[in-house]
Amino acid sequence: MTNPPPSFPRRRESTDRPVILDDQDIHNRKESEFMDVKQTDKPEVWLVRSGQSKELADDFVSGEYVGIYFGMNSEDMSSATTRQDVEYHYKNVYGRINGSDVGNITRFLTEIQQGDYIIMPASDSRKLHYGRVVSKAPYYVPPGTDPHKVANRWEMAWEGDLMRSAIPAIPQLVVARASKAKDRFLTLVGAR
Repeated sequence: MTNPPPSFPRRRESTDRPVILDDQDIHNRKESEFMDVKQTDKPEVWLVRSGQSKELADDFVSGEYVGIYFGMNSEDMSSATTRQDVEYHYKNVYGRINGSDVGNITRFLTEIQQGDYIIMPASDSRKLHYGRVVSKAPYYVPPGTDPHKVANRWEMAWEGDLMRSAIPAIPQLVVARASKAKDRFLTLVGAR
């Protein structure tokens, strides 16, 4: 029997946000400050971009969510569990398949899990927002029913910001595992 996933706190109040961490912070921390986490217990770390000019980053943080758009707001993709499911929705909107877009949407909907970390470029290009996924599954909010702009979402507890220079090797895809930056990131935020 496996234990249920831990619940994570809601977003901290803006006055509780940690200071922005930079390269020097990692050298100033004591080993005792880091939690002892087994390799298998580490959450995944994902990069999710918020649009070509990062225009949705502030909306994601203020709305306590992270979303995927690709012009797909009219499609409720929250129950998609396979690439074929996403292809079906994509074809409904565009009449064709774009493999790169479908791959990004599929990773967002089917591979991210509750408890994973999300790193997202901020509107200030020197910073990255980060937080943890708190919902158990992606969800859909029909356009126009709330003030936020993206309909297919994961609920987030945004925890703070990092200096972009503190995290090397950020993937170039819209949605990607930040494998090369994972250990460094988890160390910086005190999750390892």
